[in-house]
Amino acid sequence: MAHLNSVVQIIVQEPGGAAYERMVAGTGWFPDTKQCNVPVGTLLTNAHVVRNAQHIFIRLPAAHQHDVPVGIRGISGDLDLAVLYLNPPQLKEVQGILKDRYDTSAIPTIRLADSDAVHPHR
Repeated sequence: MAHLNSVVQIIVQEPGGAAYERMVAGTGWFPDTKQCNVPVGTLLTNAHVVRNAQHIFIRLPAAHQHDVPVGIRGISGDLDLAVLYLNPPQLKEVQGILKDRYDTSAIPTIRLADSDAVHPHR
């Protein structure tokens, strides 16, 4: 069941206003590190989710009440894509959560498909 943690909730705190007015949520995922040539602990999400972020956290399904801070590696407004990352202490924290819950510390990932090869079923 560890694979269910390849998709995470993104929680963003924006500057200004009351705390409940400054929260934004979205979805992100861990891409296949070999396919995308990225380090373990890299996440992808939409740029509009994190664009005005003061602080960004993820919540794993395995520990839904636990916020883990992440950083922004890059944002493309044109593609509406943001690349996030776990710093080494947070990466170890996530690996520890997975180890405790599923007896594996491997970060589950999602392999990206070729959008040109996707066709509707008729």
